[in-house]
Amino acid sequence: MKKENFFVKHKWTILISFIIVLIALSLSGILKKIDLLINQKIILLYAPLFDNIMFSFINLTNPINAIILTIIILVSLILLKRYNYFIIFCIGLGISFFAEYLIKPIIQRARPENALISLTDYSFPSGHAVISAFIFTFLIYTFKRDIKNIILKNIFIIFCIFAFLFIGFSRIYTNVHWFSDVISGFVFGIFSLFLSIELIKLYKSLNNHR
Repeated sequence: MKKENFFVKHKWTILISFIIVLIALSLSGILKKIDLLINQKIILLYAPLFDNIMFSFINLTNPINAIILTIIILVSLILLKRYNYFIIFCIGLGISFFAEYLIKPIIQRARPENALISLTDYSFPSGHAVISAFIFTFLIYTFKRDIKNIILKNIFIIFCIFAFLFIGFSRIYTNVHWFSDVISGFVFGIFSLFLSIELIKLYKSLNNHR
């Protein structure tokens, strides 16, 4: 419980520190070397069985299924009368999409040439990483208090974390993204959640002072 309180209390410090580290690594050229190294070494993991598992998983993360999951979450929040969370989700999802579609044309980073899937749009950041990090951290933020059994709560949290990490890994495994595309996508997704929560708090605070 103490660990949870620490991370919640210092979430902005941790996130900003992580962003600063990423920027420093990028400016120094170290991040590019890491990207190239992982891109070249990931092929050592290739195996028919693992390939089939990975491509089957990628098919599950297509836009249609993402839309279905989004609708399920929104409907669930309405049925549970969690209207503040509904607004947070909508704002955060909007910020996530805005961040992805604004940054990609600005950075214009090319995808790896040895990708297993042919994609023509820009690489940075990974849209899958942005959206999945936002959605699954939102699920943790919204529903973890409802699970009273500590074991089930930990299983739920671990599952959500594993889900977006594995989605990110699938983008690296198929070489459609650089490692830094995915890590940065996670940062943008989590940032979207934090920012949407703070915006709601600010709105409530302003209303209370009227």
